[in-house]
Amino acid sequence: MPRDLLGAGGTALTASTMVVGIPACMSPEQAQRQPVGPASDVFALGGVLSFAATGTAPFGRGEPIALAYRVVYADLDLAVVPHCGT
Repeated sequence: MPRDLLGAGGTALTASTMVVGIPACMSPEQAQRQPVGPASDVFALGGVLSFAATGTAPFGRGEPIALAYRVVYADLDLAVVPHCGT
């Protein structure tokens, strides 16, 4: 039997208009509320891997709206990511 996706009080946990995720690892499409697909997942994975390699969020810290802006418009600084075998 499918699991009930309602919370304890019968309230839905998600809706089609909700954004799920943390701004630091969202794809530009998700931050702009555009349709997302596999490329968004790869972008988010890159953010997680960048964090794992450097210990810092790929687009810095700050308010969610500022992070979302940087995800969409800022260039990612990869100089802090360690290089292997060079």
